[in-house]
Amino acid sequence: MAVTFTGIGVANAASGTGQVVTTTGSSLLVNDILVVLMSYDNSGGGGADPMTGTISASPASGSLGASVSAQTGLNDPGTASSGVCARCVAFRVTGQIVPTTNVTLSWTGTVVARAVALMKVSSALYTAYRTNSGATGQNGVAVTTVAHTTPSVTNGEGVLCWAAHENGAAITGDADTTNGSWSSVYGTFNGTGATGMAAYFQSKVVTGTATQSFDPTGTSSDWIVGSLIFTETAVPKIPPVTMYPRMPV
Repeated sequence: MAVTFTGIGVANAASGTGQVVTTTGSSLLVNDILVVLMSYDNSGGGGADPMTGTISASPASGSLGASVSAQTGLNDPGTASSGVCARCVAFRVTGQIVPTTNVTLSWTGTVVARAVALMKVSSALYTAYRTNSGATGQNGVAVTTVAHTTPSVTNGEGVLCWAAHENGAAITGDADTTNGSWSSVYGTFNGTGATGMAAYFQSKVVTGTATQSFDPTGTSSDWIVGSLIFTETAVPKIPPVTMYPRMPV
């Protein structure tokens, strides 16, 4: 058994309020985890995060429970639209979500130059987010490469790293093969140059216990990066059906 990571949807938009809608390209079962990454401009007053509250996600069918992790970041504040904001939120699926389901992300505030990516975290066993395991850090201002070191990841666990990039172009993922190889990058970008935004994931199931280095590259601009760690339990995701003998008639 192993934790698996599957990119299942992207969306992007220019300035607007209220919501972004993206469509899942894969089903999500009960106890899967849906990770939503949103990268957007720091277009609030004085370069503040323009979004208030948290991102909430609502599928047209199926159910999403409360978030099990929420990471946020603001980099290069001081002047409106000079930097980048990021929100990475993981939701536990509580009701099956079928492919082509619209996932609507809602918040309060006007957000400029948005990029959104969805990642499914699944396993035949129950997949748990390791509480307080992830980190947001090593933010880069006007750099080409940003470096992030995760907390220690135990052999067999899955680590999902994310990057929010103030640039309208794809990023190049980390090619490090220490204790396993990184997946291809998955995500999207919107806009052009410094007026754009990019949101990308990379994942790895590690083959040895240690920290992991996540060092994506791209056009020189502002970044926020972070990581989430997932582990399996010994509990089957779907309990077995108990068969009872027929009663005599």
